[in-house]
Amino acid sequence: MVLILYDFLFTLFLLLYAPYCFVRSLFRKRLRRLLAHRMGSIPSFRDQKPVWIHAASVGEVICSVPLIRKIKEEFPKVPLLLTTMTETGNNTASHLIPEAEGIFFFPFDHPFTVRRAARRIGPRLLLLAETELWPNLLRFCGQEQIPVFLFNGRISKKSLKGYLSFKSLFGNCLKFITLFLMQTEGDRGRIVEIGAPPGRVKVVGNLKFDQALPSVTRGEEGTWPSPWVCGEKTFS
Repeated sequence: MVLILYDFLFTLFLLLYAPYCFVRSLFRKRLRRLLAHRMGSIPSFRDQKPVWIHAASVGEVICSVPLIRKIKEEFPKVPLLLTTMTETGNNTASHLIPEAEGIFFFPFDHPFTVRRAARRIGPRLLLLAETELWPNLLRFCGQEQIPVFLFNGRISKKSLKGYLSFKSLFGNCLKFITLFLMQTEGDRGRIVEIGAPPGRVKVVGNLKFDQALPSVTRGEEGTWPSPWVCGEKTFS
């Protein structure tokens, strides 16, 4: 019942938001790309069975770098796709992750849009950075038996209250995550409190602080567009 209400509210949101973005996209080429991806119109990679990594913004993208490079090192023939929520995250990924075969914007978590995007991507594995818990995406992966790993997971004390307010929604979708790799024991306890199966939750530390990032010159940094807003050897 809660998921039905979630989908209903998301449908209302799209009915109001999409036309507004469409009008703005007539005057902004970059916004047309963002809106297309948000609506699930992503190039098809289904035949390649890529690994799909979702990192919402700059911080999540940075923590994804060592994992992505390790995957590419161990499995060089496996395509990697990365999605972000923000444009700054998208631009950062383009600069820091040349290993990715594609970098796109994350689709709206509506049954129609997320299913459309996920079927076009056709992932063999989904990797979610930190706290990207999207009910319809997780539900789709569960139905299609796509393994889902949450890496560098964290749940702050403040955000825990919000998740617990909708525990019937989030607790139900957490069962579709195969493995939770959390930063601290506190994060482990909080994700279990929300509904994660305890046996699937591990504490592995923070990837963001256990890596050496490539240097970026001020000149390169200046070329990154400023932010603008409309309104994750078993890969055989």
